[in-house]
Amino acid sequence: MTYAIAVLAVSTAPALAFLLVILRMDRQEPEPLGLVLRVIALGAASCVVAAFSSSPWAVYRCSMLPGCSEPLHRLSSRLRR
Repeated sequence: MTYAIAVLAVSTAPALAFLLVILRMDRQEPEPLGLVLRVIALGAASCVVAAFSSSPWAVYRCSMLPGCSEPLHRLSSRLRR
C-alpha cells in the first residue's frame, strides 16, 4: 500500500508543478478555477478509461500474432499486476 501511494505521489508531482507554473504565469487574466479543475478531472478520467480499455486489447492482440507462444492466461495475469 505504501508503494502505491509513493508511485501516485511521484507520478502526480510533475503535473502539479506544471499546473503551478501555468497558474503563476496566468496571473494577469486567470482562468476560472472551476474550469481549470473540470479540465483536470476530465484529463484524469480519460487516463483511467484508457488504462482499463487497453489491457484486454493487449491480450487479444497477442493471441492474433503468429509468433506469440506465451499462453494467454499467463499474459493476462501479468497485465493485471
